[in-house]
Amino acid sequence: MVIQSHELARPPMLVLELLEEIGVAEGWFPNLTPAEIAERCASWRVRFVAFLTKDLDDRASDNRPARYEFNASDPSYIQGSCFPAPGDSPELKQAKALRSQHEQYASAIRAISWREFEGVCRGVLSVLGCDSPKLTKERNDQGVDFFGSLSLEGKLGRSIGLPGVDRNFRTWLVGQAKQYEGTVSTTELRELAGSVTLARAGVGSDDGSALLGLDMRVFDPVFFIFITAGSLTADTRLLAKRSGIIALDGESLGALLADAEVGMVDHIFDSGAFDAWVKQQLR
Repeated sequence: MVIQSHELARPPMLVLELLEEIGVAEGWFPNLTPAEIAERCASWRVRFVAFLTKDLDDRASDNRPARYEFNASDPSYIQGSCFPAPGDSPELKQAKALRSQHEQYASAIRAISWREFEGVCRGVLSVLGCDSPKLTKERNDQGVDFFGSLSLEGKLGRSIGLPGVDRNFRTWLVGQAKQYEGTVSTTELRELAGSVTLARAGVGSDDGSALLGLDMRVFDPVFFIFITAGSLTADTRLLAKRSGIIALDGESLGALLADAEVGMVDHIFDSGAFDAWVKQQLR
């Protein structure tokens, strides 16, 4: 389906032509002539466009990447979301070129171990600007796989290099990593919520060594982050949105890493460079 498999840099094509292409590939039209197929698809076009529009709206509301977009000049055409349109600025074209490689990250992530995936998640915190993010122990980690502290100094307007109130603004990013190929349910998010709540209270089943350095005060702001290599159910997305948990599936994770040029050489994904970056996160 176009939502999962549309080529990211595919040039514009008529929506009706795409619908016909999908229908033929899926075997929807046995024994129909080309004229009959065109007529059938024309009758479905309005519903198809409404379906795609809703999907794009849902993704935009959750800040999730999409594989396609309607052509800005003529919405009867559809194109890959990373297609370099003639009116795009050089900066946007470069951003699209980077983003178009995010599938390669998904493939690379599926090939690594669960511990290496946790390292990738630690690296995500570095990409987001955390100071010295940490991985927890491989066993008895108290339900937390990675955490870090993010300073907002200089991000609240301007930084003049002198002591100021902005140095008091810090937030914690605390999360779980699940290297699932399948779909994640709401249970996993509830587990994260409980684990972080207990960690804030300083309650654990070990001697405190698993979360050493996670010194959350009572009123410290905290971002709960859940990262999976798989996908999220609709209920899981809804729970994340309503609760404030930041949930990244494999697609969103790949897009984030591509945007940051992680493991790229000369703006091109390089498996060796990516593997080296992953190993660095485990040190």
